[in-house]
Amino acid sequence: MIYGIIIKNFATIIFLTIFSFGCATAWAQSEITVVHGEEDYPPMEMMVKGTFSGFHADIVNAVSAKLGIKIHWIGVPWKRALLMVEHGKADGITYIGKTPEREVWAIFNDDNIISSAKISFIVTKENASKIIFNGNISEFLKDRTLLVVRGFAFGDDKIDKAIKYESNSIETMVKMLLKQRYDVGILNWNDFSGAFKGKPEYQQLVQLSPPAIELNNYIAFSKAKKNEYLAKRFGEALKAFKKTPDYTMLLEKYGIEINL
Repeated sequence: MIYGIIIKNFATIIFLTIFSFGCATAWAQSEITVVHGEEDYPPMEMMVKGTFSGFHADIVNAVSAKLGIKIHWIGVPWKRALLMVEHGKADGITYIGKTPEREVWAIFNDDNIISSAKISFIVTKENASKIIFNGNISEFLKDRTLLVVRGFAFGDDKIDKAIKYESNSIETMVKMLLKQRYDVGILNWNDFSGAFKGKPEYQQLVQLSPPAIELNNYIAFSKAKKNEYLAKRFGEALKAFKKTPDYTMLLEKYGIEINL
């Protein structure tokens, strides 16, 4: 009987030791890898003199600094970025929208929203008077092939499961629309505006009104890396950061109007 109690107590000690070590390891996490798409989407994400910059980068860097975590940024093609998080090759990813498919392998904490976006159908200016969107996505896409950027998902089955063609980048999408190979594309208009404002293409394409959908953009974390605790810590720190003057300064710096 006494022997059994000793064994039981010993097992409890072992469990508590392992549990404590796990918590200590989580708290001690000092460096993480975060991936992002390699395209520039000013002012949210862009490379400036070889450094990943923009509104999202500044937010994540600021919050990570408060947590004592160093960020190792990696820019790769978007679909590869998704796979890196899915397979545990990276701890997190920025500028990602939540979908049921992505929730299988990524942790979307609502405190980890870093921006919001209005997703719009876009057409050439000459087609704007002929292609009308009244807010009914299913009706609008009937008998149309939609042009999207490869790997992009919008969390709306009417769009994500529609008949569509994938372009490799926003630049490719723009070229294909201007060449009349497709008549309708869909994207975050702010991404297009940031990349093309001041260029001829900006005057040749227009967004249809109303927006097709509005969605939130996250920094999401890898389930394969067991980053649930990291996601919680980051979310708590981000929520607190959004109440500071430093966050307000970032909104003003990048011309972001909505305080999330």
